[in-house]
Amino acid sequence: MSEVPLEGTCEARFLPARERFAHLLADGVETGGAVCVYLGGEPVVDLWGGWFDRERTQPWTRDTIVPTYSVTKAPVAVALLTVVDRGLVALDDPVESVWPEYGCAGKEATTVRHLLAHRAGLPAFPEPRPDPSAWADWDDLAGMLARATPEWEPGTQHAEHALTYGHLLGEVVRRVDGRTVGEVWREDVAAPLGLDFQIGLTDDEVARVADMEYAAPSWPDDVGGAPGTLRERAVGNPAGARDLDVLGSDTWRRSEIPAVNGHGTARAVARFYAAMSGALERPVLSDSLRAELLTPTAGGHDALLDRDVTWGLGVQFEESYVGMGGLGGSDGLTDLARGYSYGYVTRRLADHARATAVGDAVEAVLDA
Repeated sequence: MSEVPLEGTCEARFLPARERFAHLLADGVETGGAVCVYLGGEPVVDLWGGWFDRERTQPWTRDTIVPTYSVTKAPVAVALLTVVDRGLVALDDPVESVWPEYGCAGKEATTVRHLLAHRAGLPAFPEPRPDPSAWADWDDLAGMLARATPEWEPGTQHAEHALTYGHLLGEVVRRVDGRTVGEVWREDVAAPLGLDFQIGLTDDEVARVADMEYAAPSWPDDVGGAPGTLRERAVGNPAGARDLDVLGSDTWRRSEIPAVNGHGTARAVARFYAAMSGALERPVLSDSLRAELLTPTAGGHDALLDRDVTWGLGVQFEESYVGMGGLGGSDGLTDLARGYSYGYVTRRLADHARATAVGDAVEAVLDA
C-alpha cells in the first residue's frame, strides 16, 4: 500500500475514510484522485494520492487539478446567481429580455429559472458539430441555441442539459454583465472563497492538469447512450467530450465549456459546497438566493437520465444531499442533515463507486 503515493491530512476520527481511500489506490481502483471533507466550516479530511500521469511516474500533488465534468454545473449556476444578486437579471425574467435572439421558435416564455433548473427544453445542441474544434467557438454554439426549437414546451418537464447548460447560462451572464461566465466565476466567487477551481485555464493552471485515463476502453461508449437516443445526441455533440486527446487539448483546457470543463481540486469542491451550505463566513450569495439554491425546483422523470430526479438551480436533491456529480466519477455535495460538505475528483474515468465508498466511511463516523 505504501508504494502508491498518498498524502494530506485527516483528523483522527476520520481515519476510516483515509483507509478506504488508501485501499482504492492500492487496489488500482483509483489511480489518481483526491478527497476533501468540510465539517463546521473547516476541512477534516484533505487527502490526495496516486499518479499525475498515464505512465505513473509523477505523483499527484496537493495542487493537481482535473476536469470534473458536470460538477461544473453548480459553480456556473452560482456565477449566474451572483448577477441576479446584483439586480442585473431576475430568476423569473424571460431569457429574451436580456438575450433578444433567444425569443423565437417557441422559447419566448423561457425564464432564467427554467435554464437553471434544466427545464428549457434544449438538452442537446441541435446542429451537428463533428469536429471538436467547435468547442472553442462560443458564438457559434450560443447562436445555435438561440435559433433552436425546444424539444418540449419550456417549463413543462426536465432533462439534464448535459452539454448545453453552460452556454445557456453563460450567454445570459455575458449579456447582462459583459464578462464571460468563467470570468465572473473566477473574480466574484472563486477568488473571494479561495477556490482552486476554474472554467478556462491559465498557463499555470494548464501545467497542473493531470492526464485522464479510462478505467475500461469501453467507457466512452458505455456512457454515451444507444444510437438515436436523446442521451446520444445530448452527450455526443459537439464531438470529443469523452475523448482523451480532446480532454488533454488546449481547446478543452483553455476554452470555456461551462457545463462540463471546470477543472479543480477536491478541496475547492468541498469548500464551495461548505460556502453554499452557509458553513463559511463568506457565503458569496445573499441569504435569499442561497436559500433558493438549497430549495428543490421540480421533480419527476428526467428524460436524459431516465430516472426520477429532483432538480434545483444547478444542483440535484436526494434525501438530505444537495450536489452534482460529474461523468467519470468526480462528485460534489453538501449533506444538510449531517452538516458536512464533500468533494472527490479523479483522473480515472469510471463510475461513482469510489466517491461513494469514501463518503460512506465519512458518514459511518458521523453517524456513530
